Amino acid sequence: MPDNAPVCRRCGRCCELGGPGLLRDDAPLLSSGALKPEMLVCLRRGQWARQDGMGGGLAQLENEMIKLAGTGKAPHPWQCLAYAPGTGCTIYERRPVQCGVLFCEDTRPLEALLRDVPALDRRAAIALLPLPDAQRRLWEELVQAHEEACDVRQYFVLLDMGDREAAAAMERYDAAFRQLCVERGALTAAELPFLLGQPLRDLPRNEG
Repeated sequence: MPDNAPVCRRCGRCCELGGPGLLRDDAPLLSSGALKPEMLVCLRRGQWARQDGMGGGLAQLENEMIKLAGTGKAPHPWQCLAYAPGTGCTIYERRPVQCGVLFCEDTRPLEALLRDVPALDRRAAIALLPLPDAQRRLWEELVQAHEEACDVRQYFVLLDMGDREAAAAMERYDAAFRQLCVERGALTAAELPFLLGQPLRDLPRNEG
């Protein structure tokens, strides 16, 4: 490599913009327990999200994506929760594969990785997590039931049609479903973003 070739300085800017998505090659991080459900968030199919390797623009997801969750704190609410300003990545030795190829000055390796390696979805992630069989089956059933009642694509169709009443009814059902899951002990509040994604009312909207 030439002496003047750009290299990653681990400045943390990419980490501030959001955590990595999980790919098939990240399976050992889930099966070993290195990444726990409360560290993750699901971006659901139909959701508007910033696309890695696409210049940072918003696009509607064709398939769901599992990511390391953000901190939720200003000024960078999507800042990867594994990143500690002034210190760096707290899971560097066991970071997802996307982190190993991401370089803000040359995104071609990342684009090739995302093109060639399938992303993990919730079904695959739940199968990999070290869970008791009964809990695994319950989580699979909860995901299916919630997805059928609170489909993100249908939600945005309602908004696009101007049917605020129907969209609001779906938002209320979504909120009640989440509350019931926690009250009955099926999930902790910290596990909701992984299993059910973000609340409908909090989803980013396409401003274009």
